[in-house]
Amino acid sequence: MSILCADIAMVSAYAWLENDVYRLAKRLWPGPYTLILKPGPELPKYILGKRKTIGVRVPDQELCQLLVAELGRPILSTSINSSFLPEDHSPMAINEHPRLRKYIEYVIDLGVDPPGPSTVIDLTGAEPKLLREGLGPVDFL
Repeated sequence: MSILCADIAMVSAYAWLENDVYRLAKRLWPGPYTLILKPGPELPKYILGKRKTIGVRVPDQELCQLLVAELGRPILSTSINSSFLPEDHSPMAINEHPRLRKYIEYVIDLGVDPPGPSTVIDLTGAEPKLLREGLGPVDFL
């Protein structure tokens, strides 16, 4: 699970952004990166469960940024298990899929996302650690 934030200012309330982490995050966001960070003081403890870290994204999709900004707090997000996905990845096909429909409250059709997941980088240790290579380049690591 991860949280979607509107901008880096919102991230700073829900996750710790030490100077070096902040500088890297500022270069990568908004964009296709999920950064694993230490939770901040505003993050509700129930979101963490037994985990000690949180995934954070500032997506480059304008609508996502606007929705989160309008709410004034992050959106809890997760990915769909690929075994559930229909062959047609369009928003309407996902909305009408019998195994997914019961979990979907709203669909906003912005077309099909680019193929592939976000790049996931753990920034909780002394050095950045690549956990998953995705849409975001990693040549800077």
